[in-house]
Amino acid sequence: MTVADCRWCRHFIHIEALELYHPELLEKAYSQAALRGERPLGWCRHFNRVVTYYTGKCRAYTRRTTGRQLTITDFLEAEAGP
Repeated sequence: MTVADCRWCRHFIHIEALELYHPELLEKAYSQAALRGERPLGWCRHFNRVVTYYTGKCRAYTRRTTGRQLTITDFLEAEAGP
């Protein structure tokens, strides 16, 4: 399992986005969070359930990337120049 931050996961939908674009999931999120006695923070599309905390261990964590991100070593080498 990977230590994860849901805010950076590609499967995570923030609660504000649920309010705007997915009202049916918003209802599910609030009902599932009420069963736990916690406040909903978002929705996980991979496990199809509410997110009530941002950090923890997750086997489905996949970091969002744009495809243009460089590793720190590649970035530093590019900045240093020839």
